[in-house]
Amino acid sequence: MDALSARIRSLRSSLVVRTAGAPASYAYPCTRSFTARARPRPRARGRLPVKPMCHGPASVGISDESVVHNREELEQRVQYVHEKLEQAALIEEYLPGEEYTVLMLGNGRLQEILPGLVMVDKSHFGRHQILRSDLRGVGLTKISIPTERVEEAKELTRKATDALKCWDHVRVDMRVDAQGRLRVMEINGIPGLKPVKSWSPQIYSLYHPSGGGPMEEYRNMLHLIVHSALERYGIHERTRS
Repeated sequence: MDALSARIRSLRSSLVVRTAGAPASYAYPCTRSFTARARPRPRARGRLPVKPMCHGPASVGISDESVVHNREELEQRVQYVHEKLEQAALIEEYLPGEEYTVLMLGNGRLQEILPGLVMVDKSHFGRHQILRSDLRGVGLTKISIPTERVEEAKELTRKATDALKCWDHVRVDMRVDAQGRLRVMEINGIPGLKPVKSWSPQIYSLYHPSGGGPMEEYRNMLHLIVHSALERYGIHERTRS
C-alpha cells in the first residue's frame, strides 16, 4: 500500500471512530485532481491547518504558514503542498487546546492504556500552537503523565482502538477542541519503536520506571507487546532467561 492510500484509509478510519462514539476531528483530503475551490467547505470556521497528506513522524512541511484564515490563503497553501512537497494536501479542523498522545499496548487481560501529555514551552511557539517540523526531534517536545482528562483519554482510546480492531501497539493522538472536549486526531497503527527516542518507549518508561534504566524498560515493553500477541493466538511462550 502506498503512503497516499494509507492516509486515505486513515481518513476513513475517522468515520468508523466517530460511529463508535469517540469524537474525532474532521479532515478533508485535497488531491491534485481537485482544487481547494472544488472541495467541500470544512465545518470549522476561522483557522484551518493545511498539511501534506503524508507528513511523517517529524511533521515535515508543517509550519505557522500551514494555518490559513481565508479562502485565498487556503488555495495558496494547498497549491504549495501540491507543487513544492509534491503530494496531496489535508485540510484539517483546528483544535486549539492541549495535545495528548495515548499509548495502547497489548489486548484483553494484558491491555494497558497509558495517556501522555505533549508539552512544548510556549516561548517556542510562533503564531499558532502547533507542532511544527522544527519542534520535533530536537528535544523541545516533551511527554509527561497528565493530571487532567486521564480517564477521558483512556476511554476515547479504548473506543477508537476497539472500533478499528487495533491490538498490541497503537498510539492515538488527540487534542482539546474549542468546546473543551478531547477529540481524536489520528490513530497510528505503526508508531515508532526506537529505544528512548520514540514516544512509545518514553510513555512506557513514565509509567513503568525500572532500576535497570531505559533499555530495561524498553525490553519490558517489547515483552508485553509480544507476549500479548502470542497469548491472543494461543501460542505458548518460552520462559525468558
